[in-house]
This record gives sequence, C-alpha cells and structure tokens, in this order.
Amino acid sequence: MREVGVGTKHAGEAFKGQRSVFDFVKCGWTEHDLYERDKLLANNVVTGPALIEEPTTVTVVGEGHICEVDRLGNLVITRA
Repeated sequence: MREVGVGTKHAGEAFKGQRSVFDFVKCGWTEHDLYERDKLLANNVVTGPALIEEPTTVTVVGEGHICEVDRLGNLVITRA
C-alpha cells in the first residue's frame, strides 16, 4: 500500500462548504461540514458533524465524533 501525503490536523484544503442533512434522531435538518476525500492528507482531523465525499460514497462523521486520516489514507472515526 502507498502512503498518502502528510499534512497537519487542519483539513482546510479538503473543505468544500456545508450541506443540510436530515437528522432522523433529532427529527430535523442539521448543517454538516463537507470535505473532499481525495484532498485529505495523513494527520488531517475532521470533527463531526461532517460528510466526506467520494465519487461512489459518502462517509458520515457523526456529532461527537472525530475522523483522523492515517498514513495510508484510512479514515479512523472515534468518539471525541
């Protein structure tokens, strides 16, 4: 496996804006930060609520969770 480029905790290069998402638990719309997966680097951290978009899927980082990108580009999601 190839390693991805190394960045800092700040994932600003991958940030695309915000999107409204219907939250079935809260029974209402919530704003989620939106990130582009291809632009995330190792060490980047995304704090939920957030969406990480790829061409064929979307990863949801829930409220109270964080997503860290490891050196191989894996998204590791844990509770904050």
